[in-house]
Amino acid sequence: MLELRDVNTYYGTSHVLQGVSFEVPEGRCTALLGRNGAGKTTTIHSVAGLTPPRGGSISFKGREVSGLPPHKISKLGIGLVPQGRRIFPSLTIRENLTMPARGGTNGSNGRGSSWTLRDVYELFPVLEEREGNMGNQLSGGQQQMLAIGRALMTNPEFVLMDEPSEGLAPVIIDQVGDIVLKLKEMGLSILLVEQHVSLACRAADEVLVMNKGRIVWRGKPDELLANESVQHEYLGV
Repeated sequence: MLELRDVNTYYGTSHVLQGVSFEVPEGRCTALLGRNGAGKTTTIHSVAGLTPPRGGSISFKGREVSGLPPHKISKLGIGLVPQGRRIFPSLTIRENLTMPARGGTNGSNGRGSSWTLRDVYELFPVLEEREGNMGNQLSGGQQQMLAIGRALMTNPEFVLMDEPSEGLAPVIIDQVGDIVLKLKEMGLSILLVEQHVSLACRAADEVLVMNKGRIVWRGKPDELLANESVQHEYLGV
């Protein structure tokens, strides 16, 4: 569904992504792991059009998307849950969710129709309970739920999730894992950037390990969990 081929992305003269290639099949979750500065977020930004690559190819459902502006990539059916959540602190939960709402893509709520507020509230009941609260009145976990719900309101077929467990308590991290698995059950495809190894291995069908802008290891979650040398060298576990 999503395919990167020999992607090279720069920040100014700094060569961040160096020949990155991988695929995320339809209905699957691929996790991208690595230390800070490995290039994980740059990979997300390259796909989303926020930091366009200077070389290589990024295709979605067979269509080249590298070079397209972010709003056009979003309209093709790619949703983004950004690092740090980036919700609107002075807007209510409802306003945060309805602002990006859009029909017209092929994404669905698992029942063959576009995402609605009701669908998001069914997935995250606490958001309905606090619907009138401002974004800055929510806990970190609630803000993360809101960020995911906001992405779903764009009706994506594919979701980019950039470190959704960042700064969250362990019990909330487990809930994030539940959410990722639920989205997979609904038929969404996911690229999950994480530093939390257990979450990534629980949710993903395939795991990629990145170091210094390159994919240095790939395999099944159980293979990574059994490979202590890779975990120690590249993930600091």
